[in-house]
Amino acid sequence: MICQQLDALNRKKFCKILGMAKRKMNPNSLANLSREGRPSTYDEPKKLHRLTVTPTGWNGVQAVASKHGFSVSELLEKLGRELLVAIDSEELEEILDLQDALVAEANPENREHVPWEQVKKELRL
Repeated sequence: MICQQLDALNRKKFCKILGMAKRKMNPNSLANLSREGRPSTYDEPKKLHRLTVTPTGWNGVQAVASKHGFSVSELLEKLGRELLVAIDSEELEEILDLQDALVAEANPENREHVPWEQVKKELRL
């Protein structure tokens, strides 16, 4: 926290003295703080907010943001504005299963109908 409040030169010296590792930062993070000369992406200015999350959760959020070319700030902004949707993994699996079923059903080679009783017998149900 203290390292973030110092100017760049003093932050580097101070963190080195305390043995603090340099934080990974998205290249857009600092640019996003200054709106000078750039049009606003949204209809309102961003404000600083704090959140508490486990290291595993934070690393996961950073990985997701990075994978899609966003900063964590932009990922949260898109989620909050419903421009990006998070889907539960089990729900995603159901959607993909349904998609596979629809593709299989549309395949002309799968036009033969097998009675349910025959399926149960073959599966020993």
